[in-house]
Amino acid sequence: MKKEEAAWLASAIDGEGWIGKYHNSKYNWPLLEIGVVNSSRDFVEKAAFLMNTKVRGGSKGGLGKKPIWRCSRKGHEKVREILEEILPFLIIKKEKAEEIIEFIKGRNWGKKSEKAKKELSLRMKQQWMNENFRKIMEDAQKRRWERREEHIKSSLKMKKIWKNPDYKIKRREIMIELWKNPEYRKKQIEGIRNGWRMKI
Repeated sequence: MKKEEAAWLASAIDGEGWIGKYHNSKYNWPLLEIGVVNSSRDFVEKAAFLMNTKVRGGSKGGLGKKPIWRCSRKGHEKVREILEEILPFLIIKKEKAEEIIEFIKGRNWGKKSEKAKKELSLRMKQQWMNENFRKIMEDAQKRRWERREEHIKSSLKMKKIWKNPDYKIKRREIMIELWKNPEYRKKQIEGIRNGWRMKI
């Protein structure tokens, strides 16, 4: 990132963005995120380009309100790299950025202490001794397999249906009639365009 680009991104995050550190119940470390939000898509697109991420949003908050666009970057190492580049230009969120950088540098990546491993092992053993916990886990595993079997059956059923030439002809006729409807055609085209914008 060039010096001018880093200065621009720092200003965007200072004024229209955030630097977040959130509790993550799935893992043993917090979720870190930096981002920008604005009603100007061009503004957010530039921030997304500099952070190497995508633009999200575009939905209106209500009648007469402009669409809101946002972009963000997660991942401890990626967040650290961006923050270190824009740190000299930050003003409002500089203290928060320094705190996040120090936190990331202070972590022992990819390793767990023996104490932490023992605590985790003991916690799991205690949980599995609980009959209700075991039942919940067994039921969850059973539901996963049932859903998988249902998905396979549904997939095989649809493949069988699409092998029928009459079904293909009927389906094509229905779609032709639908596309003759201006309202349906308009909604489909808007949906396709929005999908392309979201992938930028």
